Amino acid sequence: MASTYFNNGSSADIFTGLTLNRNFFSSNQQFLINPTIAVYSGSQHFYQEYFSSSRLGNRKNKSKGQSMSDSATEVLTLVEIQDVSQFNIMNVELSLPLQYYYQQFIFSHTPVLAIPQTSATITTEDMVITEDMESTFYFSVGICYWFNTKTTK
Repeated sequence: MASTYFNNGSSADIFTGLTLNRNFFSSNQQFLINPTIAVYSGSQHFYQEYFSSSRLGNRKNKSKGQSMSDSATEVLTLVEIQDVSQFNIMNVELSLPLQYYYQQFIFSHTPVLAIPQTSATITTEDMVITEDMESTFYFSVGICYWFNTKTTK
């Protein structure tokens, strides 16, 4: 898959993901647990564009003081991220989706630990920044209702 998200004329990104999981059901088939590991890899041109266009560079700055004109001034900052073309492992995710089936309802809970793998070195005209990478924990919960779609004869 190729992506052009946040792409303003630079090269397109290519991403790939590998997911390994296994479903385990309780004896009465009402409870499901699905331990999962996922590895995501790709290039990072989108990251270069993100930092160049919004985070550190090419910002519009509107002065709060009095001036002769009320127009916004554009501040251009050259931002470069090393090795954006390299295909690297970007993220590893460990998750443990849980589902409980009760009549026509499904109750779900999915905890996820996302572990970043490739830090970026960001260079501007004024500084060099090496990203601090920290793992992130998040979860989702949900309730689903299954409509009876069986036809009777």
